[in-house]
Amino acid sequence: MIRLLVLDVDGTMTDGGVYYDSTGNELKKFAIKDGAGIVLARAAGMQVMICTGRECEAVRHRAQDLHIDYLFQNVHDKAAFLSRFMAEHSLTKQDVAYCGDDLNDLTAMALCGFVACPADAAGPVLGRADFICRQKGGEGALCAARWKRSCCGTAACLPPLKSLWRKDLMGAAETLNIPVFVLDTPER
Repeated sequence: MIRLLVLDVDGTMTDGGVYYDSTGNELKKFAIKDGAGIVLARAAGMQVMICTGRECEAVRHRAQDLHIDYLFQNVHDKAAFLSRFMAEHSLTKQDVAYCGDDLNDLTAMALCGFVACPADAAGPVLGRADFICRQKGGEGALCAARWKRSCCGTAACLPPLKSLWRKDLMGAAETLNIPVFVLDTPER
């Protein structure tokens, strides 16, 4: 069973761009849809880790908003870091899923039982992935993966969000104490 979902940031949770405001603060654009994917992963019983090679206050804020279990920034050797983390938490390869987009994710991906990537990931990452999301990084790729713990020990995909009842997502968010704001639109 998948117990831990590891997420890269730049190019996976974001479009990979680096933006600076007039005072030099680094900004990032996150897809709100990805928050739903993370809520679904947590509702399925997974813990979620962000593991990124850069450090940015915006990432800390996003992790806090989404109640991410583990946030590690400035990780330059993701494979060595993840290997230590897995040993310390008694996690096996089959316990861990990974979603990343670039070459620096490949060695960490090799430690994981299930690997997903955005549609615009680097070629070798696309070749390694068990699941390639239709969306590009920062455009809802994490929501598209729809992480789910399965009883057979592999990650599977949940049905498309539009086919889920809105109340199911709202119930999961409420259970996890995550604030969700929904416009009053007719159910489909």
